[in-house]
Amino acid sequence: MQKSPIVTSIPECADEPIRVPGSIQPHGWLVAFDIASSQVVAYSENCAELMGLASGPGLTAALQLVVGNLLPGITLSGPETSPVSAGTIVLDGRTCDVSTHRAGSLQLLEFEAASPPLGHQAPIYSVSHRFVPLIQKASDLAELLSVAASEIKWLTGFGRCIVYSFDAEGHCNVLAEQADPGYASYLGHRFPASDIPAQARQLYLLNRIRLIADGAYRPVALHFVDDAWNRSNFDLSFAHLRSVSPVHLEYMRNMGTLASMSVSIVVHGRLWGLISCHDHHPLWLDLQTRMACEHLGSLLSLQIEAKLNNIEIEMRHNLRKLSVQIVSALGSSEATLQALVDQEIPLLQLARAGGAAVVFDDQCWTTGQVPSVDHLLSLATWIAERGADVFESDNLGAAGAPCAASLAHAAGLLAISLSQVHRHLVIWFRPEIVQSICWAGEGVKHTDAQGRLHPRLSFESWVETVRGRCIAWEAFELAGVLELRQSLLGIVLERAQERAMAADKLRRATVARNFAEQANSAKTHFLAVLSHELRAPLASIANAVQLIGHESATPEKATKLLPMMKRNVALATRLVDDLHDVSAISAGKLTLVPEVIDMHSLVRQVGEMLGQGFAAKELVLSMQLNAANPLVMADPVRMQQVLWNIWRNAIKFTPRGGQIRIASEMRDGDFVLMCTDSGIGLDTDSLRRIFNAFEQVQSDESPSFGGLGLGLAIAMGIVEGHGGRLAATSKGLNHGSTFTLCLAVEPGDRTQADKSMDPCPA
Repeated sequence: MQKSPIVTSIPECADEPIRVPGSIQPHGWLVAFDIASSQVVAYSENCAELMGLASGPGLTAALQLVVGNLLPGITLSGPETSPVSAGTIVLDGRTCDVSTHRAGSLQLLEFEAASPPLGHQAPIYSVSHRFVPLIQKASDLAELLSVAASEIKWLTGFGRCIVYSFDAEGHCNVLAEQADPGYASYLGHRFPASDIPAQARQLYLLNRIRLIADGAYRPVALHFVDDAWNRSNFDLSFAHLRSVSPVHLEYMRNMGTLASMSVSIVVHGRLWGLISCHDHHPLWLDLQTRMACEHLGSLLSLQIEAKLNNIEIEMRHNLRKLSVQIVSALGSSEATLQALVDQEIPLLQLARAGGAAVVFDDQCWTTGQVPSVDHLLSLATWIAERGADVFESDNLGAAGAPCAASLAHAAGLLAISLSQVHRHLVIWFRPEIVQSICWAGEGVKHTDAQGRLHPRLSFESWVETVRGRCIAWEAFELAGVLELRQSLLGIVLERAQERAMAADKLRRATVARNFAEQANSAKTHFLAVLSHELRAPLASIANAVQLIGHESATPEKATKLLPMMKRNVALATRLVDDLHDVSAISAGKLTLVPEVIDMHSLVRQVGEMLGQGFAAKELVLSMQLNAANPLVMADPVRMQQVLWNIWRNAIKFTPRGGQIRIASEMRDGDFVLMCTDSGIGLDTDSLRRIFNAFEQVQSDESPSFGGLGLGLAIAMGIVEGHGGRLAATSKGLNHGSTFTLCLAVEPGDRTQADKSMDPCPA
């Protein structure tokens, strides 16, 4: 008479209590005892047959004696882990293998019929002698998995063994297979993710091997001696004998399988895949064989991890070489984003893309196959709204991208953003790849009239055609473009981020005249200093480029030179940017884009940006931001530049171990920010000239720090362009300095009558 499993009513597979089934499979026996008291708290009902006793106090007492005999060889401390062997024991004339593991406050003992001792013929030695040499010779992942499927089939005698991996969506892709005649082939097929719910995958990660010896078994219930334990709180997650879902047993029978075994493949701490074994007939494996299979799975996991690591290292190395090539060419040009598309081959190879675009506000420069300019700008806005440094999608339609259906050559994209404020992006595009996926049946479950859940009935192959997707972006590709982003930020910084906006022409003309007069009086000095300051970084960059281009240059040498090149490019770029700002202020063409900003937030942001500067000189930074209303109408980018120049000046002229104090207050209705340092200080003549362009203020007693002397002059021009005031005070040399910035609060929060005539008194 055919046995039938117990079927329960389950609304969803994901809700099934598979960790606490309250029963075990019938090919073994289970006893649990409390670790603290060593008292038996539960046992499987078939222990009566094992011990030759009726269920009741007598059976409990007999099992207590068994526990006492085994206790000396059991380690009771440590975390919950998979079962380990506790040797063999003879019970009622029957020799049993014993395995044990901890489950919370309990220790579980599992008994199974023991096979005769095999000595050096044991399966574990076969793994060492046969499998290890074979996997060492495997040239690639496909050969490695094929060897594993063949070896585990030989070890176990199952009719079919397959190896599959999980994809990002949880689907199972069959990568290797060994099968006897009469078994359906699933090689190259995909099993739907619903076949193995998330909670089942989590159990596979914890317990690396599972055997179902007979898919038509009737579960053996647990008998609880201690009332504190019951089916709902008795965790069998790590138990070899744990009873499995009745839905899964029905799934097996629908598949024509009466015995199955699964061995987990864990790579980088996650469930990468499974070795799955099937047989048309019931098949039990002894503990020795299962331990050998588990060991085989661990060896296979290590080999897969090693091969994947080698592939990723090689790909990262190749991408880094392409990134160096792109950045080197960009560094030798005018360092504008447009120059990126001139490096068409390395730019496209970096992301294995069919096309690329550089978007700079409303401008687009492209190479390869890309969407139209209108679509590019629309996509760039949509990507910028995501707020991510790196954004990727292999299905723009599913991601909700604008006009996705109209994007020729662009089923997916990868993008890096170079600004949190403006639309500055580099975008790579991949075309649609039409895929034909061969599924091993449709993953459709159903419920009967009684509300019981049943698995799918068919495992017949059917082919699905998938459109609208490109090849997915790999993790190493995301890392590669992230490295490029960091390099680009170091080169271009905040170049060309200004917005056109009308300003007070009279005020700009007055500021321009002041700068023009200063420029004319210091012209000769400026040219000499500029030549000196630019020569060093440019010469260093030229030497590095020559070294990289030399035929003996290696990627390692290029990688070591890149940080130095980036620093020198950034230095030269900053000098040229400062010169551009002075020129714009002198000509009355400084563009401001004012908005209501929180100065306290900006102060903290600049403090974080200069954190390394403070740390390098071991300076103590303190902030006392007490202004009740830090909201001002100002250009956030330009005001950040003002704070940056003032604070960098304080860091520059403050000796190691000194102090810098930032404080704010409301003074006569204005927002006032003060930067006080314990630096070298300023004499009277220096205070008079501190904000002049092209002058390095110093005295006979103070050292020269080099530079063009533009930072504070630019800061003054920007502040005056906002209608504010910037002043410097000092008690003399070696007594530190204080820079005071005054700005009007956001309009509407005060009246003109409240404003002092001199918001920054000396």
